[in-house]
Amino acid sequence: MEFTLHPLFLLQFLLLLPLLSSSVSYNPSVKYFMNCGSDTNVDLEEYRTFVGDKNSNTYFSVGKSKSIKNENPLPGTSPLYHTARIYTKISSYMLDITQTGSYLVRLHFFPFSSKGTHLADALFKVSASNFSLLTDFRVPNSTTEFPVIKEFFLTIAAGNFKIYFEPAEETTYAFVNAIEAFLLPQNFSMDNSTIHGALRTLYRINVGGPEVNDTLWRNWVPDDGYLAFGGSDANLSYSGKLHEASQGLIVQEIAPESVYITCREASVENITWRFNVSKKARHLVRLHFCDFISDSPGTVKFDLYISTNFSREIDPYSKGASDMASPFFYDFVVPSDDSGYMSFSIAPRNNSIEKVAFLNGLEIMEFVGNTRIVVPVDEHETKKHLALIIGSAGGGALVLVLILLFSLCLRLKRPKPVKAEFLYGKGRSPSWITERTENASSNVTNLNLKLKMSLAEILAATHNFNPKLLIGEGGFGKVYKGTLESGMKVAVKRSDSSHGQGLPEFQTEVMVLSKIQHRHLVSLVGYCDEGSEMILVFEFMEKGTLRDHLYSKEGEGQLEKIIDPLLAGHINLNSLRKFGEIVEKCLKPQGADRPNMHDVCWDLEYAMQLQQTAVHREAHEDTTITGVSSDSALPVMQNMRSNMFPVDDFSDTTDTVMYPN
Repeated sequence: MEFTLHPLFLLQFLLLLPLLSSSVSYNPSVKYFMNCGSDTNVDLEEYRTFVGDKNSNTYFSVGKSKSIKNENPLPGTSPLYHTARIYTKISSYMLDITQTGSYLVRLHFFPFSSKGTHLADALFKVSASNFSLLTDFRVPNSTTEFPVIKEFFLTIAAGNFKIYFEPAEETTYAFVNAIEAFLLPQNFSMDNSTIHGALRTLYRINVGGPEVNDTLWRNWVPDDGYLAFGGSDANLSYSGKLHEASQGLIVQEIAPESVYITCREASVENITWRFNVSKKARHLVRLHFCDFISDSPGTVKFDLYISTNFSREIDPYSKGASDMASPFFYDFVVPSDDSGYMSFSIAPRNNSIEKVAFLNGLEIMEFVGNTRIVVPVDEHETKKHLALIIGSAGGGALVLVLILLFSLCLRLKRPKPVKAEFLYGKGRSPSWITERTENASSNVTNLNLKLKMSLAEILAATHNFNPKLLIGEGGFGKVYKGTLESGMKVAVKRSDSSHGQGLPEFQTEVMVLSKIQHRHLVSLVGYCDEGSEMILVFEFMEKGTLRDHLYSKEGEGQLEKIIDPLLAGHINLNSLRKFGEIVEKCLKPQGADRPNMHDVCWDLEYAMQLQQTAVHREAHEDTTITGVSSDSALPVMQNMRSNMFPVDDFSDTTDTVMYPN
């Protein structure tokens, strides 16, 4: 442990400054960097080349707009801000997203004047993924810190991703100088906060240290301008080696090491920071800590206060760290009040062996777009494709007429089906046993939209399809256990694109399942068809699946052990055997060996006929389930647990997220 006090701290950082910029930059696997309104490329750092959007590119397209160039840029201004793209009507940038995941999106604004156009007069809105990112936004000329960069965290599905720019008034316009969007590292941790909604970065503070730009090109600024009380002479720095982060995460992808090797220490008086925030808004707050100031592990505990309604004891070694200089962080979801600011304070505890407190870094992000907005249709694109739509509609109508005529011919030639009364007695036939030609022409507009769920909700429920939540796998895809925001537990079936099911089949499946309501059948909770995803969400069977009951040790795999006692004396043994055979077929490990739904329905109908047909009972065949002889020919379910259905206990991975009471 080595640290020095201010002002030697400043000298040390001047020596360390070259090291801060020598970190290896992150090379995103999916990235989009656009130099708006330009036909030239601009290289800012390694792996970060902004492509002129006037050049044709298969990965993005520019909506109706015009470019503008600054003929007299200020000396030292980056070429990235010599041009801009302006919009007089709503239009968009469209990115071809190749991989679903969490993305960091940045919009660059640098107002300048050119040929009578003053970008500082622009007043506009920005939206994406049905979230309102910026509302009535303006970049005034009075600010001296250009460019103004707005940063967002978004979960984006594979497919077309559009960023809409819309002038707030008819007499004004919108503009943007540069856009960047890239896939975050796999180990980047933001818990589930980015999944529930978009996040806009407000502050990123290097407490007690200088300005730092990290490997994800995030800018950390000093905390001096935000100190409200104390801490003016409490800067500490560390020159030793950091240990592994206590949450088992990669330090550079959470915060740069330079953030964890500086801090402010409170030993006599409290230290308080104060930040301007939106009123009555929800914020995600991340606080970074690293104990390099105590004499030995486990000797420091202190209090953290957020505004006036929340406090927490901070124990640097409560997250499993045993070594000093082990970085860790806490996440809090904090609502702001009517004051328009948020304060953070640290204070030593009286019961701590060493009476000190410290803070290394702070991030504040605001949840945006909690109210979904309806994105207006691009008028230019509507006119452009009107002729194509009319032609397609006409052709589609002709094809539909031919299909109807062909179906009518088939119906006239088809033999009459067996009456439902014969198959089901006096009851009605199940609504899901219908002729295959019915509803065959269903399309997206006929789906049950009340059940439609966003991909963001699915990712939140399954922790971004966490492998620990995998409860089933087969030829169709994978099934995950999940929890919706309401607390409801669900089973999420995510289809694999390679299994052969197309969108029409998926739509038909949604329509059929949404109509099935029976206490013995699992209910469809929702579905998602965003991008290339085909996902079904079912209620989760808390008491286990049919497979679990059939293969449980309690019943030794015998069918008669799991029959409902209410059926005693009322079920025909031949019908019971047929039901058992159907179940065995449906539980075959290989999908090719399982029957299709049509065959299952006919087998069930046959089992019903056997139940309604009088059968002569032999003397040894008792009429009660409990009296069924073990020598009878009932099928025995073998205890053959398959590796295709692994069950793993899931430990809560979001324990770093704290919700204040």
